[in-house]
Amino acid sequence: MPYMPTAQEWLDLNYPTKKKRENIKEVDLTNQNLIGDLDISDFDGGFDGTYFILNGNPNLGKIIDRKKNKTQITLNPKPPQISTQEYLERELNQSVRQSVKRLDLFKKALTDSADFSKFGNLEELCYSINNLTSLVIPSQLVRLSCHREKFLIELIILS
Repeated sequence: MPYMPTAQEWLDLNYPTKKKRENIKEVDLTNQNLIGDLDISDFDGGFDGTYFILNGNPNLGKIIDRKKNKTQITLNPKPPQISTQEYLERELNQSVRQSVKRLDLFKKALTDSADFSKFGNLEELCYSINNLTSLVIPSQLVRLSCHREKFLIELIILS
């Protein structure tokens, strides 16, 4: 069996210095099958932060951001029409969900209800142009974008 690098080894190999990480706008980790925690503290990405595309890494550990940079976790590409919960469970394991601060699910063709109560640090959520019927969000959420959700009938904010 070939050696598979950990998530941090992959990141350090592809972006070896702090200087190389400073203005990176996007880091695509799609289908790398990475394991272990990922420290993204050295990434800045400027005003909008760095986007990390994570799908295809079901064994990824925690996302560590000691500087609390404006980083955003993005799941691409758009999946076929599936439920939001099925999509989230497939793409983000529990430890990653706990460390995500910004999540972009814009125009992913997701359906049904969405429960983000397991996202313990989620502050910003973009969930626009899907087919959402019900949305459960944690109380620490600071920014929610869910425009053009024509089927949304229920919004629950957990305390």
